[in-house]
Amino acid sequence: MLPPPSPPRFAQVVVLLPIDQRVRETQKRQGGETLIDFSPESQVFTYGIPRGMVGHYHPGQVVWVPFGRARQQGVILQLCETAPAGLSLKPLDEPVSAGPVLTAIQLELALWLSRHYLAPLSECVKLILPPGFGARSQVLVEYAEDAPIRAAELSPAQQALLLRLRRAPMLLSELRQIDRRLAADDVLGALLQDGLVRLRHQVQGRVQPRAQRQRHVRLLLPPDQVE
Repeated sequence: MLPPPSPPRFAQVVVLLPIDQRVRETQKRQGGETLIDFSPESQVFTYGIPRGMVGHYHPGQVVWVPFGRARQQGVILQLCETAPAGLSLKPLDEPVSAGPVLTAIQLELALWLSRHYLAPLSECVKLILPPGFGARSQVLVEYAEDAPIRAAELSPAQQALLLRLRRAPMLLSELRQIDRRLAADDVLGALLQDGLVRLRHQVQGRVQPRAQRQRHVRLLLPPDQVE
C-alpha cells in the first residue's frame, strides 16, 4: 500500500499590487523605462508554507504576504510541491480569509481575462473578489527598548535615528521623506541587523466588506436623434 502523498509545501500567489505601485517598481528595475510585462506568469510569486501550517492554505484563499519591505494581500492561485531552484523563498504570513473566497473556475476566469486582454492579473482577480479585500499595510519603524545600546559603536547618523525613534515610532515612508540617508542600509539597515530597531506592519484601514457603487450613463434620446 502506497503512503499518502505529502501536502504541498509551496504556494503560488498573485499579489494585489496597485497598478501605479507596480509601474514604479518596474521603472526602478528597468532604469526608468515603462515597458511592463503584464503576462500572468510575470505576476505570480512563489512563497513557502510555514511549518505547522501545511494543509491550512488553499487555492482561492486571501493571505498576507511579505513583498519587499511591505506587506500586501494576495490570492493563492495554486499549491505546489516544488519551488523554483536557486531562490530563497519567503514564507506566507497569516490568512486574511478562513478559507477560499474564489473557486477554481473564478481563478481560471481571472487568468483568461489577463491573457485575453493583456490586463494585469491582480486587477482581474480584484474584479472577482468579494468586497472588502485588498487592504494595504504600512511599515512602522520603532525603537527596540529591550536591546542594549553601545553608543560608541554607532555612527552619528545611527545615533540621530535612534534619538528620533526613542521619542516616537515613525512610518518608513515618512522617514524616507524626511531624510533618505537615515533609511539607507548603512543606517537603518545596520540598526535592524543589530536588533536596535524593528519593523512592524500595520493595516491601513479596516478589512471589512463594503458595498461597491458604479455610475452608469444612459442615453435619453434615440441614437438617430443625436446630432
